[in-house]
Amino acid sequence: MKNKYLYIILLILLAITSYYVVNNSNTTIKGEFSNFAFADTASITKIFIVDKTGEQVILERNKGYWKVNNKYRVRVDAIDMLLKTIKDVEVKAPVSKAAMKTQITHIAVKSVKVEIYAGGNKPAKVYYVGGATDDNQGTYMLIENSTKPYIVHVPGFFGYLSTRYFTEEKLWRQSWIFRSNYADIASVSLDYPKDESKGFTAVNLGNNKFELYRNFDKQKISIFDTIQVKLFIGNFMSIGYEAPIVNMASEKRDSLVKAKPEKIYTVKLKNNTEQTLRLYLVKVEEGRTDTFGNEINNDPDRLYGFYNGFKDLVTVQTLSINPATKEINDFLPKK
Repeated sequence: MKNKYLYIILLILLAITSYYVVNNSNTTIKGEFSNFAFADTASITKIFIVDKTGEQVILERNKGYWKVNNKYRVRVDAIDMLLKTIKDVEVKAPVSKAAMKTQITHIAVKSVKVEIYAGGNKPAKVYYVGGATDDNQGTYMLIENSTKPYIVHVPGFFGYLSTRYFTEEKLWRQSWIFRSNYADIASVSLDYPKDESKGFTAVNLGNNKFELYRNFDKQKISIFDTIQVKLFIGNFMSIGYEAPIVNMASEKRDSLVKAKPEKIYTVKLKNNTEQTLRLYLVKVEEGRTDTFGNEINNDPDRLYGFYNGFKDLVTVQTLSINPATKEINDFLPKK
């Protein structure tokens, strides 16, 4: 009987030992070259991301917001997602010996380098972000100065993380086209190049005083609905785009530039700066129909938009621009 108890105790000790061996084999990957997480994201002052082509972004913390390449405000959703990833990323599994050489080669050839700064000129953490695993549920990463990559993930997220570390400046920028205080708006002009009779300019004189002009002959309108003009101008305190377009073929982009826009918005501020938005129809594939089964030629939900001259091409949702889509007759007394 005594031997039986000793045998049971030995089995329990063996089980405990096996448990710690297995767990230690997993936890040993939490050393210096496998600790990808940076927990204190509030202390991060700068994030530098560069890919193998040399395209790069510098994200820097300012008072209350982030800037990209010291030029534009950063999208809040994008920086929040990146900071969460930086904080929560952890090793999911080691890379197998059979796949080790292949993944090291892949990271060397195609990866994104990430430098995280917490003040000063020396990065607090540097690692390389590679591609996704075959099941798209993990991401290969490598700590700088290490020769051993790991499969990492964010617990609770089912997918890969590579897409969160992007280097396109346009994708980081805050998605505002028009953004200002009401009192700073001097005028808003809306032109219809395909029908000039619809165009107008609403002028903000301050103190709830406005002027309205017809664009094609510059005629000043004496009687108009001032409340509607006030509401129209108010739309331009904040109008954003849906998404930037970064990979349109040059031929298609050039043809769009040469085409006649559907609408042209010009917002002038009292500091003598102005911003222009040109909107164009988005053609859809043949055979597409609307919710009533009618065949349509153009996307009913979005338009192409050029702003900053013809430098920035984006899509603009019709839902967001519709409140600012007026014609001069909308402000005139009904006959």
